[in-house]
Amino acid sequence: MDFVNYLPLDFGEYSPRELIDFLKVSNISPFWQKWLDRFPDQFTSSHNTWTFIYDAYGVRLKNTLYSHSTKGISIGNREPNKILNDIILKLSRHCPAGVPLQLIDATAGLLNDTQSLLHLNMSVTSYESNPLLALLIFVDTQLKTHAPQLRKHWQFYPLTFNESILQSCEKISYKILLYDPMFEQQEHKTLPSKEMQILSQLTQEFPQHLPKKEEWENWLAGVKAIVVKRPNKSDYLFGQAPQYSIKSKLLRWDIYSSNLMGITVP
Repeated sequence: MDFVNYLPLDFGEYSPRELIDFLKVSNISPFWQKWLDRFPDQFTSSHNTWTFIYDAYGVRLKNTLYSHSTKGISIGNREPNKILNDIILKLSRHCPAGVPLQLIDATAGLLNDTQSLLHLNMSVTSYESNPLLALLIFVDTQLKTHAPQLRKHWQFYPLTFNESILQSCEKISYKILLYDPMFEQQEHKTLPSKEMQILSQLTQEFPQHLPKKEEWENWLAGVKAIVVKRPNKSDYLFGQAPQYSIKSKLLRWDIYSSNLMGITVP
């Protein structure tokens, strides 16, 4: 998917419905036109709760009922995550010569991990199931706020619940999948930042797409390795121990590689 259209959006605040109505008469691709038609009820129901703010600093998504933050959330531009990138580099060394290497960020969120992976100059495909976050990513990209660091090796797809994250990937490629079940449960302990609190509210309104056991097994069979990002003290996903785990102060990176058992990430 090629993001080539510039969105001539005026500075101001837009409800999701207002933004979509503007997009639908703008020069956007048929793919995005079709996707916007999929969520009319969800976008209308969030009309009075969420607003998109566009100003000289870019575009942000704000919860109008949440008094603890007036800034809202925007697409991140953080420094690369050294642990994540080191893991991916070591996994990628097993890619056979001549086989395309494809990194898959199954939970795009605010693109922090995606942007970290793009510093590796590898092909990255990102997916996001939350319609408001997907809309934020799309508009940010159309406005070219972060286009220089995203455009070259990156593809983005909004994900609906009846779609597989592997369906749009190359059939024959060496796939490494990153998965971050940020809010796996509906009730959370006190969250560390306002950004995470707003993201938690988004997932309560639009529940995060969590893979079923069968889908998880399909992921394991369809990719060479899966890297699962978890809080340090969290249980393993589906109670399944990974081949390897690497810990930081707060996070744990669980590496699954059922169809490449000889892989090592020291």
